Amino acid sequence: MRIKLIVAIALLFLLFTNSFGAGGYSYDKKKNARVSEVDKKAFEKLKTLTKEEIKALDEKLAKALILFYDREFDKAVPIFQEISAQVETMDIMWWLASCAKQAGQLEVAIQKFKEMLAADPELGRVRLELATIYFNTGQFKIAKEELLIVQKSNPPKGVAKNIDNMLTAIHDQTKLFDWSARASVGWLIDDNISAGPKAGIINDTDLFSGAGAMSIGTEAQELASAASVTTASGNIMYDIGQKNGLIWYSTISLYNKSYIDYGKFNYFMTDVSTGPWWIGTRDIVKVPVGWTYNEYANEILSNVLHVDPSYEHHFNKSFSVKGLYSYSWSDYWALANATMDAYKHKVELSPSAYFFNRKHMLTLTGGYEANDAKDNKYSYYGGYYALSYFMSLPTQTIMTVPTNTEIFAQCKWQEKRYLDPALPIYNDRRRDEKTSLTAVISQNILDNYFVSFTYTFADNKSDMELYRYEQNTYTFNVGCKF
Repeated sequence: MRIKLIVAIALLFLLFTNSFGAGGYSYDKKKNARVSEVDKKAFEKLKTLTKEEIKALDEKLAKALILFYDREFDKAVPIFQEISAQVETMDIMWWLASCAKQAGQLEVAIQKFKEMLAADPELGRVRLELATIYFNTGQFKIAKEELLIVQKSNPPKGVAKNIDNMLTAIHDQTKLFDWSARASVGWLIDDNISAGPKAGIINDTDLFSGAGAMSIGTEAQELASAASVTTASGNIMYDIGQKNGLIWYSTISLYNKSYIDYGKFNYFMTDVSTGPWWIGTRDIVKVPVGWTYNEYANEILSNVLHVDPSYEHHFNKSFSVKGLYSYSWSDYWALANATMDAYKHKVELSPSAYFFNRKHMLTLTGGYEANDAKDNKYSYYGGYYALSYFMSLPTQTIMTVPTNTEIFAQCKWQEKRYLDPALPIYNDRRRDEKTSLTAVISQNILDNYFVSFTYTFADNKSDMELYRYEQNTYTFNVGCKF
């Protein structure tokens, strides 16, 4: 009977100390096979147990392992803890720590991984798992220290590559300055560059004060033309070096559109903004302040000062809500346009849903804006709604060149109710309803180049025939990004 008990103890000990085979907690099979002081103590304790107690431990271990492989980590953790409280081998510590990590019980996982390293500091796999936990919780300094120790132990090539990737990610997360830039050139075809009505004669007999009809000039009617388009943008970020915290974010963007037939409709814009961002675990707060410079017909049009604070909360990986308030003041350069000077207020709420590992995003936007101009014929108020969808398709290789396709689509409806009639000859105030569609397909090539095609459609319905129009644009761009 005594001999059978010793044999049972030995078999259980072998089960405990060989549960991982070649894929254990060290990269060195010899290190997996050697017996640590922890295992020796466990073996001595096993000798003192009865046959029934050993059988019970064996059944618990089998049940815990089944739960582990079935990915029911929450249920497996307490069973491993019960086994560990009675007899704790290095393998049991590994199973418990790994299971606790998957179950989100990170303090338990960290404690057990540390105990294993205290028993044997050369366990590279254990140290790497510990570094991963520190990395995922934003403790980059400690994670880097652990990774460097593993790196010096000459791990397998695949592991060494993963360590390099993690060290690069830590560098990106902790560096104080970061920047990016992109630029593109393209060609635009626009079937209504003036956003004007089709007819040269306007007949709004119900709305005119006895005028009956009105003729409009050629350049105020629907005109088609093509234009070259140039864009450029860049940003600089200053970070205090923590994953979650305060950063300072500055951006600059430029846009230039030059028509080949009608220079009167050329447009140039540059915008500069800067301000603090605060990034938390689930929250992002932005308070940018900016200035926009506009040119139209190759002459100065206006300067705009704006502040656009926003707050976004991520409830989980699949849903977030963003709120925005924007305040701006427009100052028109020409004296003839001085009555267009205005203050604008805008509020916006945008819930977003994320799918397929956040590669797809669906956003519903609702907002309200009010433009308070010196002359009430330019003052308006109204709401708007938009539905947009973005998707990033998996990277493909075409003729040995890696490419990635991104698609964006949006439908938007907006209402504007003006406070005064647009022209003295009109009886009623102007009211517009604009429906617009936007579709963009962008093909990223290698890491730094892209081509894109954009289609837009706008249908502006107005109480005043003069302001009714439809417009289609087609834009092809090629560019680079860094």
